[in-house]
Amino acid sequence: MSDTTTEIDFNTLPLEEQLDHKVWKARVIGYENLTKVLTKNKNNNNELMNIYKSYKLDSFINDSNMVALEKGLEAIQTFLVFYNESDGSICSDILPRLINKAICSSPRKLTRETGISILIELVKINSNINDFIDITLINYDLLSNKKMDKIINGISIILLTIFHNFQTLPTNSETLDNLLKLLLVLSQHSNTKIRKDAFSCLAIIDSLIVDKDLMEDLVFTKWKPIQLKEFVKYKESWIKERDDVEKMEMNKIIKNENESENENDVDMIIEEEPEVKVEPVVDPWVNKRSTKILNQDMLIESQFTEELMDSDWKIRVERLNETLKMIEKIRKLDYILEDYTTIFNTLAIRIVKDTNLQVVQLSIELGIKMFRLIRDGHYLVKYIAIILQPMLTRLKDKKVCQFIKDTVMEIVEFHPSKLGCCLDIFLTKFLNHKVLQERYESLALLNQLMMKYYKSINSLLPIQRVDEFLPTIIKFCSEAQPNVRQEGFKFLAIIMKFVVDGEDEIMPILENKLDSLK
Repeated sequence: MSDTTTEIDFNTLPLEEQLDHKVWKARVIGYENLTKVLTKNKNNNNELMNIYKSYKLDSFINDSNMVALEKGLEAIQTFLVFYNESDGSICSDILPRLINKAICSSPRKLTRETGISILIELVKINSNINDFIDITLINYDLLSNKKMDKIINGISIILLTIFHNFQTLPTNSETLDNLLKLLLVLSQHSNTKIRKDAFSCLAIIDSLIVDKDLMEDLVFTKWKPIQLKEFVKYKESWIKERDDVEKMEMNKIIKNENESENENDVDMIIEEEPEVKVEPVVDPWVNKRSTKILNQDMLIESQFTEELMDSDWKIRVERLNETLKMIEKIRKLDYILEDYTTIFNTLAIRIVKDTNLQVVQLSIELGIKMFRLIRDGHYLVKYIAIILQPMLTRLKDKKVCQFIKDTVMEIVEFHPSKLGCCLDIFLTKFLNHKVLQERYESLALLNQLMMKYYKSINSLLPIQRVDEFLPTIIKFCSEAQPNVRQEGFKFLAIIMKFVVDGEDEIMPILENKLDSLK
């Protein structure tokens, strides 16, 4: 009588059991199913973080089976792609194990490549590279054998990946010193690949660093003439690569603009048809019933202001939520008979000064909802003037940045002057802000607005005004970060496209400036 074995159908197991199963095939199915769950929640940061903690995604890197490990890494990568909030704890959870298990020691190419992709996503959701460099340096220091080429090669790949993709330096001076000391050691390594990566890193760092004496003291004076000669080749190669990328970015932007214009031209080629008389359309908004809110029953201005100025953030949040709930039932504000200046002034103060981002977001949300209940641009002009600049000051806050951009796009649409209501504010103030993140996000938003209202650009920014904005935009084009440069080039491409004589006037100046940066 022969024995029979019952094969388990792993697909029928609960997700928790699949992920913890001793059989690697079950874990593979679990990782794949969890990836699907993450994808379904891609727009919900809170739910994504709950999934991350509940299923302990960082533990997937410890999987002993190589096939299962790859699927586990794919789940982690999916989480990071969709999770867009800065969180240093994720980096500290994942990075050390990622370095040791996936990037430095795995024999499988796909595992190493996925590990590098995860590294890039990790850097994206953090505000600086300090933690990544520090953890990498610690992993090197912990090596008992500094001649383990496989591990050292993984470390050099990590460093080159960070600098090549993000082109930014550690903000901590001690971290930068230790990094340069390590790269000096790696540049003298017997392994050609490791040595090449080290020289490439140093070439990028040298193009970014302001304190040239630091490079001289910690690196250049330690090299032999032949190493200095080799470094010069890598430096020239990097500058050429960077310039080629900038040209490609510029050409791509111009190409996209040309394609967009061609589409617009096609839309305009319409045969003239005989005039047809139509009855005037009455906007349903006109007939909507107006509601007064500045009264004892709905909203008392003094009480509203007092509670929004309270030191307890919970009281501020509660007042904003209650007001939002109250106006949800209203179809139209009685903006002709009521003046909301005090309300908007109070919201503006909270938007600028509040340290609690929930209060900031709720204040902006209340402002835009009131705009929707007013709609009349002539009445909105003074309210937009109160709230627009305060909103732009918070573009540097990543958690509310996109929300602010979307709201500003809607606010500008309400204003009778459209782009004209904010163009000079951007050019004279926010594009010259001392914080790079603020400057970058402001320019990105301005470019978005200019593309939407491109027909008015020539009248608002005639070529005679080129000296007002070109020096500022050139600074963007010469920044180290590729994304910042791209927005600078995009602005210039828009001007050259839609301003009369824009290309003839700007291109010679631009070429001269870029040549001087080489």
